[in-house]
Amino acid sequence: DFHRSHAVVVKAKVVEEIQNTRSENRLDVNVTQSYVELTSMVIDSADEGPVNTPYQQPCQQELILILDTNILIQHLDYVKKIHSHGLGALGFPVVLIPWVVLQELDHLKKGRNKFSNVANLAIPAISFIYNALKHRDPRLWGQSMQRAAMSSDGLKSENNDDRVLQFCLQSQKDHPECAVILCTNDKNLCIKAVLSGVKALCKNDLEEEVRTSGHLILQSSRPQVLPRTAEVTLGPNHAKVQPCGQMEAVDAINEDTEKQREGNDERMKLELSRCLSELEECLREVLSDVLEVEMKAAFGDIWKDISLIKPPWTTLQGVLRCFDKHWIAVSGLVPRKMNKTLSHLIHFFRSGQSVDSCSTSAILQEAKMFVGVFWKSSKLVPQAITTLEKLYNTLQPRHDVFLEEESVPGDVTVKDDDYFEGKPPVPARVAPQEVCSMFENICSHMLQKSSDLFEGLGFDPHTMQAVTPVGGTAPPPKDTIACLKKLSSVVSQLLQAFRCFFCLSPNPNEVRNLLSVIYSVKVVDENVRLTAEDLLHCFTQPQYRLKLRVGSSHLMDLKKALDCCAQTLGQHTAFNGAETSNRC
Repeated sequence: DFHRSHAVVVKAKVVEEIQNTRSENRLDVNVTQSYVELTSMVIDSADEGPVNTPYQQPCQQELILILDTNILIQHLDYVKKIHSHGLGALGFPVVLIPWVVLQELDHLKKGRNKFSNVANLAIPAISFIYNALKHRDPRLWGQSMQRAAMSSDGLKSENNDDRVLQFCLQSQKDHPECAVILCTNDKNLCIKAVLSGVKALCKNDLEEEVRTSGHLILQSSRPQVLPRTAEVTLGPNHAKVQPCGQMEAVDAINEDTEKQREGNDERMKLELSRCLSELEECLREVLSDVLEVEMKAAFGDIWKDISLIKPPWTTLQGVLRCFDKHWIAVSGLVPRKMNKTLSHLIHFFRSGQSVDSCSTSAILQEAKMFVGVFWKSSKLVPQAITTLEKLYNTLQPRHDVFLEEESVPGDVTVKDDDYFEGKPPVPARVAPQEVCSMFENICSHMLQKSSDLFEGLGFDPHTMQAVTPVGGTAPPPKDTIACLKKLSSVVSQLLQAFRCFFCLSPNPNEVRNLLSVIYSVKVVDENVRLTAEDLLHCFTQPQYRLKLRVGSSHLMDLKKALDCCAQTLGQHTAFNGAETSNRC
């Protein structure tokens, strides 16, 4: 309780110091005169190298997030998390720092007492901004001195709140295609922003809206832009080719290809950000439950007093720190190697740690093993493992994007070791999209064949009745009857084989059986060497499994129609047989 009370007092002092800095108008000075003083903030460490970061314009982003001083001081870890992991479904925003915020950070760093709580919080924030600018990070930059000195449509700045707000309005004007959000814990500044047409959210509200509203934030934060006249807008898949030579056309196509690649990169980043957000929330929920159960078992009623961080644990980092601190009490009979896995998780989710699809896939596998060893401690473990598997599968198709660009189905990948060991070359993997396309062709082939059969037999598959009265015509040819039986048999085999992919662990024998059925249909191109591994790789992924379910439902309807047609055909044969014997 003492430590908690002390933390509250410290936080109150920090807030008070930030408010005093702004309300007393200490930084209401000429921007040009303050430039020399402000540059001292980026030479704290001589060995960090020079900074050369000219102002850049935001590009290829949908969201601009402008940060106020209090967010950088009080919630730097959250800022680092946004920078490294994005904002869930919103992807990676461009983070902008107003010039006046840089001034305030510099003032707070130098303050009356360099060893004060506020100074200790300002210095890490300055270092974070400095390192991002030094490495020319495209997702974080600040307002330049020149831009800050420019007038803002005649608006007069009474204080630093107004300067922050002017920067928000200028950003909206410069980038009308982007949504602009001001993140500040200053309620008065939020009021001013809302009245001025700028969306403003405190840290907690931003977290909540990202979790619940998703892309609706972008719609509500983007200013209305009137369409320009006399301007033709081409879609992303159209290149502007002028009739002035082949080289110009090639350059235009190359430029269009590069734009498509950039678009793919942005989609991959967005998918990664969504996965990271869902992964973090999944682990926080299940590991919080495990931690509480194990701490209660180890320490009884006093477990809250012993816990490094008091519950409820609102961040995954807090939960992992508690696991690390109380590992001996929590781990119990857990394998010792899981301690190393815990270290990997802590390192991965550390604020500011850059990640990519490969590292995220690897940590998903480790997280699944880590959560799995606590299956006796929490009822949430099975659902968490299912979620982790889904996230892992979601990321896998992204690795195939480059394979599809660089290899052609049917090409052969040869390794040097294969020649030395006398092994045959390994055929390249068939892309999941191509596998799914094959199944769509098979379903279309089945439907077309059945449609021809139904028409020849005079059967309506919609009403499930014969178009002509039974016995009104001559019996159907034998080859038509044989074709009906064969088609019904193939559809039954396909449906039976499809079921293996609707289980958590498909049976390899059933997968191979499906492969033989596919080739028996003779719709698949013989030049494409489809394997059981290709089928597994495709239909264990959620999006393709869903397509398989849809195709299966169509085939089930077709099977019912085929059975009904066969039954009608049987009645027809019996009727004609009875009529023939009566005549005899």
